[in-house]
Amino acid sequence: LLGEAIDRQRQANADPMLEHAGRIFRALTSGGFIGLSRRYDEQDAAELVALRENGAEVRLAGMSDGTVDQLHLALRLAYLADYCTGNEPVPFIADDLFQTFDDARTAAALEAMGASSALFQPIVFTHHRSVVEAAQGVFGERADILLL
Repeated sequence: LLGEAIDRQRQANADPMLEHAGRIFRALTSGGFIGLSRRYDEQDAAELVALRENGAEVRLAGMSDGTVDQLHLALRLAYLADYCTGNEPVPFIADDLFQTFDDARTAAALEAMGASSALFQPIVFTHHRSVVEAAQGVFGERADILLL
């Protein structure tokens, strides 16, 4: 009974920022993961896990380097969105952020940053032509691309 009560309390006090990060993570992974959650061990220590469609929980140690990078990006974007709703907007500068992303996930990340542009200004630096092409594909003429 106590365990069930603790679980209900945890669900009732879900973290909106974690839920937002989970939605971003779902988009960044093209639906490979459906969200994020906390998992608690026997000592009641929390661990962040990613959720699969079938209910499986994937720990960070079970993710590829690219997926971990996408998770970090989702957490950063969710944090910045939360921060900027109550503070002055700040720029988000990404310098060769997509090294471990494939083309589909690069486009998804650019789209996620574009969706956040009402709250903060995403700026992407890259020397990869594929990232420029992905930005042009996602934003078309709305992309503000400066070639140096």
